[in-house]
Amino acid sequence: MLHAAHDFCLTRFTLCEIYILCYLLKIQNSEIFIMRIAIIHYHLRPGGVTKVIQNTLKALEKSSLQFIVFTSESPSPTMPVPNHAIVEALEYMQPSKTYPSARDVLKELHQKARNVLGGLPDVWHIHNHALGKNVILPELSALLAQEGQLLLLQPHDFAEDGRPENYSLLREHFGSAQLLGMQLYPQGHHIHYALLNQRDLRFLQAAGACREQLHYLPNAIATENLSPGDLPQRQNISEKLYLYPGRAIRRKNIGEFLLWAALAESENLFALTLAPQNPLAKPIYEQWVAFAQSLNLPVKFDFADQWQGDFNSLFASAHALVSTSVAEGFGLAFLEPWLAGRPLLGRNLPEVTTAIEEAGVNLSALYARLDVPLAWVGKDQFIQEITLSVKHVYQAYGRTASNDDIERAVAEAIHDKSVDFGKLNESLQQFVIQYLVNAPAARQEIQPPTLCVSEPDPAMIRQNRQAVLEHFNLDIYGKRLMQLYQTVADSEPETLNDINADALLTQFLAPERFCLLRT
Repeated sequence: MLHAAHDFCLTRFTLCEIYILCYLLKIQNSEIFIMRIAIIHYHLRPGGVTKVIQNTLKALEKSSLQFIVFTSESPSPTMPVPNHAIVEALEYMQPSKTYPSARDVLKELHQKARNVLGGLPDVWHIHNHALGKNVILPELSALLAQEGQLLLLQPHDFAEDGRPENYSLLREHFGSAQLLGMQLYPQGHHIHYALLNQRDLRFLQAAGACREQLHYLPNAIATENLSPGDLPQRQNISEKLYLYPGRAIRRKNIGEFLLWAALAESENLFALTLAPQNPLAKPIYEQWVAFAQSLNLPVKFDFADQWQGDFNSLFASAHALVSTSVAEGFGLAFLEPWLAGRPLLGRNLPEVTTAIEEAGVNLSALYARLDVPLAWVGKDQFIQEITLSVKHVYQAYGRTASNDDIERAVAEAIHDKSVDFGKLNESLQQFVIQYLVNAPAARQEIQPPTLCVSEPDPAMIRQNRQAVLEHFNLDIYGKRLMQLYQTVADSEPETLNDINADALLTQFLAPERFCLLRT
């Protein structure tokens, strides 16, 4: 039985040919060749990254690959992950605890990999290594890179993107910007990056990453229980339900969803599926619950907990699904509705949806801005809020905001005499909603004036559903990932370079991206 790089000396070209042959023939327990993959993540709790890891194992379960998944704790019974091994030092860092060195952690990984795989991994696939939840994972990744190990680094989120506490932890630990770039984003032919969207790929390239090492790898979505034929039938429910799936955290822009509820017709019902779990997010969420109740808005909170059935039946009960989010990573919210046979309404996010639309998903019913008269909130008050917040965020990242930074943030939010509602903070959003409740006719002054311009087009829903099934299914994901593993395995180690960490931070802190809901 052959193993890459460790047991026999084969040319890279020969290895690549064997990978392709094994995958196309779907050889299991092959006596020809097996590639060993080590996946690493902080935890396997229910959530997006755990689902990605599950999809990886499922998509490639018939391949010739062997997997081990390193994590700090056992997975939840609701989201099982096979072949996992516990390494406690991978957990979210706790200030009160003492942790081993990265080199000691690597020794533990090596031993457990040998026990499970029979040898050292051929490819190390590490998720969110630079997120700043602990300092061991980026140190470990840098150590592997220095040793010439073949790496696939997959950032789902960035410390540079609205997570100043995480970034401060990394900056304080690693010191200078040059060291930060080397530790967080090592560069070399043997180090590859899998990106969820084209924005992250573009930002890394602008910071100096080699384009050949950057790969667009969109997530897969669950399609195994769906048929490509008729659309699911809407279940009986007395109201016309507008459903907002996901946890009602701050960046989901809950106020905008409530604005549409305030302007809804009497037979409409608006519902958010899940309350936030993070204790820090609960106070703002509870303020929105109390605000909606005070105005008697037709809104249900934590609706999934009240629903007698699964998520599929909940989606099927909806007239339409809604997203008003101001920031996403992959953009699952722009794909799932079509699989349920329901239209999607609300806010578009071109940063993440461009590639989705290029895959044939029609998102023309979404708006890029929700403009309300600036006079309703007061120009001076809004500019003051922006000025204070921009300065605060920049300071949290170790920078000083210039007048030009503030002017660019204001210019992006204000167009003519209107301001984008999604750029307002909660207090200003509540003021606008209260105004519209008191003066419903004023809705004609906002743009767009309605959430749904026309009735859903069944033909477009079918077209979008087919595009999602074709381009984001598990089989396609498996083929993309297998090809990526092959590319990584075909790489030759070289002397390391680094990206410009300051340049990457500049990309994420661009004033045009600034939003009060992300402070």
